[in-house]
Amino acid sequence: MILAARYLLIAVTLVFFAQGYASGGLSISHIAENHALSVVTVVALGKGGEPVSSGSGFFLDREGLIATSHHVLAGSSRAIIRTLKGEEGEIVEVTHDDPAVDLTIARTSLRSSAALSLGDSDKVQANDQVVLIGNAPGKQRAFSAGSVIGMRHAEELQLLQITAPLSPGSSGGPVLNLKGEVIGIATAFIASEKDVSFAMPVNYLKVLKPARMKLADLPAASPSFKAEMRGSVVTRILVIRGDERASGPGSSERPPGRESPEAMPPFPDAKPGTVHFKSGKKLLCDRAWKEGKTVFLVPHGKKYAVGYDEAEIDTKKSFR
Repeated sequence: MILAARYLLIAVTLVFFAQGYASGGLSISHIAENHALSVVTVVALGKGGEPVSSGSGFFLDREGLIATSHHVLAGSSRAIIRTLKGEEGEIVEVTHDDPAVDLTIARTSLRSSAALSLGDSDKVQANDQVVLIGNAPGKQRAFSAGSVIGMRHAEELQLLQITAPLSPGSSGGPVLNLKGEVIGIATAFIASEKDVSFAMPVNYLKVLKPARMKLADLPAASPSFKAEMRGSVVTRILVIRGDERASGPGSSERPPGRESPEAMPPFPDAKPGTVHFKSGKKLLCDRAWKEGKTVFLVPHGKKYAVGYDEAEIDTKKSFR
């Protein structure tokens, strides 16, 4: 029997990374520690300056160019960039973008940044070891290690399936091989029954469409994913397309019945709360937050977040 699992969008778990040297490359700890300075925190802000989402990114050159996930920036008017050394800048313009592959390249106001080298995702093989560097709430950096399961097809897309856990805030973070090269960009989900993470292959980034525009003009649409599983094995990945903005680039209009991001407050971090679904289902959660039209819920006692369409949730009974 095939069971459909809820999709997770760049959701994440903190894990300790392995020590010691791995055969055929640098040690996992060396990669994590020495490449962290090239990874940034991305905080996307709304028109009123309120945070609407957060994620990760990484430098592509010494002139402040960064790569990140499209969905981290979509729907924002401004974005702050922070480095591990405490430097702060902001996104000046978007230079390349494609919502279909959930990737964006943007120029920032920072300079003299250490860049990461890009590998070749076509050469990635099953069981290759990888390191993910990203961000997590309350932490400057989150490291996780794992291995490659293989390339998976999601309609016309290819996704890199890895066992390195993701965590909220790691979207857009680099997935590195043991040579310290970026082979993927954290972008996908973890199945609720087993940690299964996905990244966009870095070769998509190399051919990303030129699209010089202001951040506020970035298309709001981006794909999310849903996994069909047989036991603990992913049998198929479905692509769920987001809606384009109702009035084109720069529009702040939303589909009828949708609430604005600021209308749904988070739970207090230390106090679990019950979320009520329109179907009658209830879910006890430790945390909840909203990014775009997706509500992320951290089930009580779990280390992962599950994404639900906001239309599924009874907001009159929840978040009180």
